[in-house]
Amino acid sequence: MDIKNFDLEFRELSRRNNRESDSLFVYIWMRLKQYKLNKFYQQNDILNEVYLRGIKALEEGKTINSLSGWIRGTAYNYIRELSRKESKYVTKSLDSLQDSQQYGTLLIAMTRQR
Repeated sequence: MDIKNFDLEFRELSRRNNRESDSLFVYIWMRLKQYKLNKFYQQNDILNEVYLRGIKALEEGKTINSLSGWIRGTAYNYIRELSRKESKYVTKSLDSLQDSQQYGTLLIAMTRQR
């Protein structure tokens, strides 16, 4: 598959005018919900990144045999990447919150000692 065909077929799949594209949007929504990312991302956000990765892959000489399968796999992998990034962010936020709570407890204890 060349870039031109990829672009045409990808656009057709992202229009939501047939069963296959509707199935793709539902699949992405379910994966976003599975990883609790549906409040932060929409299907089009995922598809935009998948499109860019597809163009890059084709420019690097890779072949895409089944576009629908490739999109689903790439979307799933990207959603997992986002989930890992979000969990790191939450962990860091909780750590900083815990540190600030400990700091606040220390300040309260110091002012009570005076």
